[in-house]
Amino acid sequence: MKTKLLFSIMFALVSHIFISQSLDPTFGTNGVLNFDYECDFYEHTISSDGKIFLPGTFNNADKKAVLVKINSDGSLDTTFGINGKVEINNYHAANNTEDFDNVRILPDGKIVMNYYYNDSGNGGTHILRLNANGTLDNTFNNPVSSNETAINYFEI
Repeated sequence: MKTKLLFSIMFALVSHIFISQSLDPTFGTNGVLNFDYECDFYEHTISSDGKIFLPGTFNNADKKAVLVKINSDGSLDTTFGINGKVEINNYHAANNTEDFDNVRILPDGKIVMNYYYNDSGNGGTHILRLNANGTLDNTFNNPVSSNETAINYFEI
């Protein structure tokens, strides 16, 4: 009796694990979201309305920073940035890198994140704030460098 009960409990636990790890067919295409561009994404953030923010960098020659906003069904939120993404590409040389990470959504819907760049060995990290629609928040400090594209941030 004890063996049968133990087996039943173990079967129920294993079944639950496998069921909870199956893909959600209502998300993306049969549970998978495919991008038509190649990116390295970092830790995601989920807003209170279930939307997903994916910060990262493009894996192309420019290595520009990207933040993608995805609806809870896996479609791009085209009301955010330009067609669901915010990109910054200030440094265009071959060995330069830019990326976003550590995204946080503030109670007013504004977005705070790290913006990292490496310009031929000279790099830095900034705290960047966007409005809820993905536009730069011009009330958040001032750019420290005139060669950067209208980025308002605090330099760290």
